[in-house]
Amino acid sequence: MTTKEQFKNFIENENNIRKIRTGFNKLDDIYGGGLPTGLTILGANTGLGKTTFVLQLADTIAKEPNTKVLFFSLELSKYELLAKSLSRISYFEEELTSHTPNEFISNGVEDLDTYFAKYEVIDNNIHLIDDTKSLNYILKDINDFCEENTNDKIVVIIDYLQYIRCGNIGNDKQAIDIITRELKTLANRFNIPIIAISSLSRDGAKRNDTTSFKESGSIEYTADYLLIMYQKEQTRTLTFGNANDTLTLEFLKNRFGCKGQLDLKYYGNYATFIEL
Repeated sequence: MTTKEQFKNFIENENNIRKIRTGFNKLDDIYGGGLPTGLTILGANTGLGKTTFVLQLADTIAKEPNTKVLFFSLELSKYELLAKSLSRISYFEEELTSHTPNEFISNGVEDLDTYFAKYEVIDNNIHLIDDTKSLNYILKDINDFCEENTNDKIVVIIDYLQYIRCGNIGNDKQAIDIITRELKTLANRFNIPIIAISSLSRDGAKRNDTTSFKESGSIEYTADYLLIMYQKEQTRTLTFGNANDTLTLEFLKNRFGCKGQLDLKYYGNYATFIEL
């Protein structure tokens, strides 16, 4: 088979070039049509809603046909994540009363069945894991999940890199180097998108370059896509999460396309991002 024939076979196979819609049109456009295979790393300072953002991506992606999401939460429990998802549903659905995540988690919402009826559309397609923090277990879970769901499109989300235990292998930077390389290897092996959250260095969001990431090194070289989330100075409010909070999501690296950015309105009270 010639090189041309091999290439044509590759691009004619939908599994090789598939892009998954994220629910944010501008984000999909910058990616080149939707979330692609490969390793995406998203960085933001504490409290900006990066977990909420990737959870919203996960919930949206899980609505797609024949698509499953494996979500590793190393900081929040799966019930805290679920409360965020239910809160967002209550905000978007006009016939429902809007409730905060805290109201759901503190048993302050009556008639939970009504809200879970809306969640059922994704319940079987999103798998929340909150009891695995070792790199070896995470890699095994991803491997097993992909092998068990060979007929589905798989998306893996990890929240977040600096919480992954990697054994006694040196300093934090060396650990992150190993973790990012292993995740990239799995993304390539199974031809899947993997999204991982990373902390930023102390002044990371001020620099807005690839060295913004904490323990940067392999992060900036290994990742296919590097995104940073930061708050616009002119929209800063006393209580973050109000309707006036506007965040920018910026591509610092796009291995297969152009860089770009988009603005998002963050309604933190209801765990919701809306594209501007």
